[in-house]
Amino acid sequence: MRQRSGRLVLDMAGQGIAEITDGLETWVAESGFAQGLLTVWCRHTTASLLTHERGNPAAVNETLAALRRMTADLAPRRSRDPRGDLLTHVRAASMSAHLSIPLIEGRLMLGLRQGVYLIEHRPTPQERRLALHLLGE
Repeated sequence: MRQRSGRLVLDMAGQGIAEITDGLETWVAESGFAQGLLTVWCRHTTASLLTHERGNPAAVNETLAALRRMTADLAPRRSRDPRGDLLTHVRAASMSAHLSIPLIEGRLMLGLRQGVYLIEHRPTPQERRLALHLLGE
């Protein structure tokens, strides 16, 4: 059994989504692994990871709009965080900070139309760092 670790860095313009599927697939292909498990870890408390329908940005945007509606009543409140971004923390906590994706025959076992996305909850530009870990052979 071998392992490989790495990072994926994204510059986010503000609140929104970035598909990272291709970047993950390239990184895994470079590993030469035939089977294993990829773990993707988001190192931030105001960003999330999501698997969702690929090729239809409207579907992802509708999911995010639903999340915004579910947390809308928190908007005027402020936490002890000096930036006052309780809302972004609640949204991030409602989603996942990590994903585990099986690797079989050298390919990530995503569904036919499934993609991997980074969700940025803060409205301001942010650099986001993801930790990648592949365990397998």
